[in-house]
Amino acid sequence: MGRALLVASDKGGVGKSTTATNLASYLVNNSRTVIILKTDKNNDILSWNEKRKQNGLLPVPVYEEYGDVSEVIKRLKKICEVLIIDCPGHDSKEFRSALTVADILLTLVKPSSDFEAETLTHV
Repeated sequence: MGRALLVASDKGGVGKSTTATNLASYLVNNSRTVIILKTDKNNDILSWNEKRKQNGLLPVPVYEEYGDVSEVIKRLKKICEVLIIDCPGHDSKEFRSALTVADILLTLVKPSSDFEAETLTHV
């Protein structure tokens, strides 16, 4: 059974889809079987996958599901090594249900002020 990696944040524009696709590319290039579960209604993941095809790269299987995604996650984990779940950038049913079954949560933040950015340099 594979591992489910949830890429999520309650804030939009922090790079969730970019991180999800970069992780998928890295894992596929290292001979891992990967599936992306798209739970965000934007088309970033689909556009990225189309560009992969246009450039002669193998597409990564992408499934779309909305609402309570916990059962879909359990099912998809059985057919891949890594399931990457891309959630919308706000509190949602998709985010909350994925949290209940994900093995790993990768949450991204974007500093909202110079003070926070400066603090990060000292961490």
